[in-house]
Amino acid sequence: MHGLGHAGVRRGVVGLLVAWMAMAAVVAPMNPEWFASVPMLMEREDAQLAWVEKRHWTLEDRCRANDRAIGRAALDGRLEDVLRLDARAPEGCHEQADPGKRHFNRLGALVKLKRFEEALPLAEALLRTPGMDTRERPALHYLAGITLAASARPVDALKRFREAEELGYVSCAMQREAAGVSIALSEWVEAARRFEAFHACVEGSGRTPILLDAARAWRAAGDAASAERVLRHAARQSSSPAVSARIQAALKSLKAEEGVGAEQR
Repeated sequence: MHGLGHAGVRRGVVGLLVAWMAMAAVVAPMNPEWFASVPMLMEREDAQLAWVEKRHWTLEDRCRANDRAIGRAALDGRLEDVLRLDARAPEGCHEQADPGKRHFNRLGALVKLKRFEEALPLAEALLRTPGMDTRERPALHYLAGITLAASARPVDALKRFREAEELGYVSCAMQREAAGVSIALSEWVEAARRFEAFHACVEGSGRTPILLDAARAWRAAGDAASAERVLRHAARQSSSPAVSARIQAALKSLKAEEGVGAEQR
């Protein structure tokens, strides 16, 4: 099983920040520069609060300031800081508004840190949270799928990956992870299709071996024609002598297998 992609997790851990965009759009003057990026939106909120002495901050002010600190830590990849700031949020913050949003960045950090024993109960709790923003749910299902796969629950993991996809979540890493889970379940056709989707999603000359994985899955599914199609695609694409040799060996083995099958018939 391949590791979790940075892009996939980053999308998860900063998903909470989109909620700030809507509020800032209401209260900020029409200056397009304020909406150029999430960090600028956070700076805008800081600027709006700067003129208020901290002793006069409301609970909401304190909670949102902590949320912005968590958001900056997530954007910077400071995962331990995400967990520390979430744990030390001002008293009452976790009961403010939607509690699911206040744990979303925490889940992303735990997954990226591979602390799956802690991530699993949190992921399951968030999936049961009815108030979770629909914009966050696709990434939540993806993070839950990663956690369930690492917790030896492949059936549940594949279900979450499929739901993330149905909700519009797009990720090269998810195709890779779902392919690995499909192999564990002997869902060979789905594994082959996931590998092909993963190959189409990534760039660079190093992606050709992914087609070898797809061909093996097609072969395990009993679809020799699809296996040959993928291998010939790989042969056209390969620029590595070592990979090309593996492809030719796979094609030769496939043809030999077809010959034995024909004799038996």
